[in-house]
Amino acid sequence: MYFQAMILMSIFQSVEFYVISAVLAAAVVAASVKPSGKEAVRTYLYGGTLVDDGASAAGDAPGIALEVSEDGRDVVLERRGLSGVSYDDGAYSVAVNVSCFDVTIDERLTFGHGPGATATGAVVRLECLGPERYHILYRSETLGRNCAFTLRLRPGVRLERELV
Repeated sequence: MYFQAMILMSIFQSVEFYVISAVLAAAVVAASVKPSGKEAVRTYLYGGTLVDDGASAAGDAPGIALEVSEDGRDVVLERRGLSGVSYDDGAYSVAVNVSCFDVTIDERLTFGHGPGATATGAVVRLECLGPERYHILYRSETLGRNCAFTLRLRPGVRLERELV
């Protein structure tokens, strides 16, 4: 009995035991500090419809309004305060980049060269988000303005932000 205990104790005093213990400890630490895996970024492209909100909207500050549909599946994005975008050959579209619950919306404007009437706003329906809480960044590189906010997709929720 005494002899078996001595053999067992000698294992704990060997260099090999401490090397294996150190490697296992390092593996446990590495596994615990590993960052959570992020999903790949999915990109959705949507074309918008130019609108004219009337003469009172011509001087509006650039901004957006988001409204969740009654079924909670779609988000209607209204862009306000556009200027210089021609109905004849201008366009408004957005690129929506979704990574988990982080959403980046990049505005794409084509002003056009037509001498006709200009739009004061645009509307686009986003169909790529599910009923969750999202961190959203809206960027207008043409204007050099953006806004960031959190949106919970619940039926009927409406949110307005100014581009700064």
